[in-house]
Amino acid sequence: MSSIVVYPLEGFSLYLMPKSAAPVCPPCQSSLLPSVFEDDDDEPKHKLPLHCS
Repeated sequence: MSSIVVYPLEGFSLYLMPKSAAPVCPPCQSSLLPSVFEDDDDEPKHKLPLHCS
């Protein structure tokens, strides 16, 4: 069991707890997820109106 250190700071307390071990990251899935830059074209797909009436 880990200990918790408490420091009073003018009306509230700051609790410092020891860090637990970092979770293991899953393998990279870049081949499964599409890139946000893949659809970059010179021409916009939707033309926006110049002004609203």
